[in-house]
Amino acid sequence: MRKSSAVLAAGLGVILTTAVVAVVTSDETNNAAVSAAAGADTSWNIARSSTYSGSSQISDITATPDGGMWSVGNLTTQQQPLVERLTPQGWTRLAIPASMHNVRPTVIGASSAANVWLGGTQTTTGDNRLLRWNGSSWSSIPIKNAFSLYGLAVLSAQNVWAISTSQTSPTPHAQQWNGTSWRDHTLGITPRAIGASSPSNVWVVGLAAGQPAVTRWNGSAWSTVPFPEIPGIVSSEMAPAFRDVQVISDRDVWAVGSIPVKDSTGKLTTRSLFAHWDGSDWSTQLGANGTGYTEIEQDGAGGLWLRHGTVMRHRTAGGVWTTENLAVPTGKKGTVYGLALQPGTKTVWAVGLTQPGRESSFDGVYWRNND
Repeated sequence: MRKSSAVLAAGLGVILTTAVVAVVTSDETNNAAVSAAAGADTSWNIARSSTYSGSSQISDITATPDGGMWSVGNLTTQQQPLVERLTPQGWTRLAIPASMHNVRPTVIGASSAANVWLGGTQTTTGDNRLLRWNGSSWSSIPIKNAFSLYGLAVLSAQNVWAISTSQTSPTPHAQQWNGTSWRDHTLGITPRAIGASSPSNVWVVGLAAGQPAVTRWNGSAWSTVPFPEIPGIVSSEMAPAFRDVQVISDRDVWAVGSIPVKDSTGKLTTRSLFAHWDGSDWSTQLGANGTGYTEIEQDGAGGLWLRHGTVMRHRTAGGVWTTENLAVPTGKKGTVYGLALQPGTKTVWAVGLTQPGRESSFDGVYWRNND
């Protein structure tokens, strides 16, 4: 999932369902107060910063059902891909053969320690390529030319989904790996994120016809999941879209994003989008002007973490909201690319980079909440 600081302002939220529209008080709070308070005290601290020579970044992170954690990024100065896994000794690099160093991975997915997939662009051709770790060695797997790889859902060695943001016909928006080859799928929406809880419960969120949109794979076909039209969206370069999805079951799906709107002065701004599917209807909350979400992850205790920039919002299982900032060293700025819950715990990891001011050098970083 891809994703600067978020702006959280006081205002009203809107709850939408497929049948009802009602106005309720938003959970959003004033951004200035949030930033000051969160910066002074946060449970999100840097767990590890890069010690590699030159610039580096961590682009994505994933977890396996058995509790394994894997990340992917790039050693930019050394012009090499970077894959790390969490071991009892900490985050440890897994070597990739020199013949595959021309891949610049940005996404990763895994179903076990013997089925880890990562994907990105080849520097030599510009095409996308996937690399797979089977527990003992790497293999290189090509994917259709002009397929702009944006996300992965790895269910098994014989069932891998890849989504593309490309809108160039006849490029499909999804491809499925069956263990030997890829099959094209047309989604009916422009995807921004993919998630799954089983082979027959795969969800893709994004946009279609100027509105946030959702589609679901039931094991045999893709079908659009009706989503209530949101009033007030304006046409702009900022797409009204879901940016991430968290699939817990076929009756428990969460999605986040933002929509472009105009404020009371006519100025273009955004409102955060937070939605839940209960198996039959959507409930959707819009945040105040100036808000937005780019990522969502479970907290290991029935709640959720939502992210925009380096601002983290926590929603407990009971619906109580709090806000924090990721810790960033003084004089530096932070950029976050991915979140993942470590299974069996309440530890959530965030990955990205920090860099000093406008300087071009940067360091890959892992953040971790103090569970």
